Amino acid sequence: MREKHLFKLTSLLIALLMGLAMVMSCSKDDEDGGGQNSDGSPGKGYVKTTCTKCSGKGDCNLCNGSGRWCYSCNSTGNCTRCEGNGKCYWCKGVGTYQCTWCKDGSGVCHFCNGTGIEHFITSYTCTSCKGSGICSICHGAVTMQCSICDSSGGCPECNGTGNCKSCGGKAYCPNCTNGDGKCKTCEGNGYIWVKSSSGGSSSSSGSGSSSGSSSNYTSRCQKCGGSGKCSNVKSSDNIKLYCQGNKKCRPCSGTGQLNYIFGSGYIGCTYCDKEISKDLGNGVCGFCHGTGQCTSCNGMGYK
Repeated sequence: MREKHLFKLTSLLIALLMGLAMVMSCSKDDEDGGGQNSDGSPGKGYVKTTCTKCSGKGDCNLCNGSGRWCYSCNSTGNCTRCEGNGKCYWCKGVGTYQCTWCKDGSGVCHFCNGTGIEHFITSYTCTSCKGSGICSICHGAVTMQCSICDSSGGCPECNGTGNCKSCGGKAYCPNCTNGDGKCKTCEGNGYIWVKSSSGGSSSSSGSGSSSGSSSNYTSRCQKCGGSGKCSNVKSSDNIKLYCQGNKKCRPCSGTGQLNYIFGSGYIGCTYCDKEISKDLGNGVCGFCHGTGQCTSCNGMGYK
């Protein structure tokens, strides 16, 4: 009997601990803005705003929503040499062509009319056919094998496919996913979710419907790494130059002066936002102009 009661108490304790863990997890998600509402929109701490990449249209700004863009073929997908028919431009797809050099397509020499003798002041052997009277180009055959397409009849530019050599005939826009014509930043919705600086609940301001997906959250700012502070994570001098949010000029520590490279004197800091005098800066960070915020994302941490 005692073991049975002990088992029930243990089970109840485990259930209580699991419930407490779930409540704490949900609370943390709400604080961080990482939770989602039932409609798929992000939780507390995010607001909806118009996508600046497409100006709220949702269309790719390169192909204007058509999904097709190729400079070589003007987005038609057709070979520019054969205009998409796949035929050789010289023999028109036949593989052979009629000699245009001989006399009226007869196979005889054009210069001596097949006599082998030319007449100019005096008579002499035809220099073109060497006296044979036969066309020196087709050798009397009249019909010649096309050397442009190697007698295949196919366009040498596209190998007979009729497709543009640059885009393979697809003319998919390289700026949108598989030529869907949608803006990559907002996935065609016209709006994005950005982290609110006030930490308030999600709002439905801006264009688009209220529903969304987790993929609609705007991408983390590449310059500040999502911190929203004045920084540049890609720069090797990030800590040395950027104020990291404290608004003071980092190289001079807000004093407005720098040490001489040699000696113990001072010169005015050229990294400061403004110059007070020739030998003194104002001590304000020149990268963020004293705001302490990333200039790329305006302190949002996302773009």
